[in-house]
Amino acid sequence: FADVCAMARHADALGFDNLVKGSHYGGADLLDFQQMPLLARLAVEAPNCRLTTGIVLLSLHKPLDIAEQIATLDVISSGRVNFGCGLGYRDVEFEAFGTNQAERVARLEENLDVIKRLWTQASVTHTGSHFTLRDVSPSIRPVQRPRPPIWMGANADGAIRRAARLADCWYLPPHNRG
Repeated sequence: FADVCAMARHADALGFDNLVKGSHYGGADLLDFQQMPLLARLAVEAPNCRLTTGIVLLSLHKPLDIAEQIATLDVISSGRVNFGCGLGYRDVEFEAFGTNQAERVARLEENLDVIKRLWTQASVTHTGSHFTLRDVSPSIRPVQRPRPPIWMGANADGAIRRAARLADCWYLPPHNRG
């Protein structure tokens, strides 16, 4: 952990403008700090860098939780967050979160729509495929207006089109040949 903090300080001192933290679950053979608390700490270590979630596996989560976590990170960092999101692809993660890959596209799209609404509307009512919100107002909203930039990870042609339709930026994977 101390080394990660030192690298963030060094990157900030060298003029880097963005720190990115990925997210996966159930990788016991890898040391992988959880994304949100690490980025919150690095906001202090690298005060000139933007912070990018690279990526939140949005189809695994509930939108109210993610909306409030990202908003909190945006407030802590004084508006320096890019919200990177994507589908996920590892069976171990889908099984652990009680869902499956067949639902991932619909869940990502529904969750992202609701997150945008939670960040920009006074209250949200929504009956979803895996959650219900009744006149919900988030406990915290992002600093950035109307919301943090949304970066969407995508690899296949259809996913790239989805990113163009739903996000502000295509989060290009390093192995894409598109």
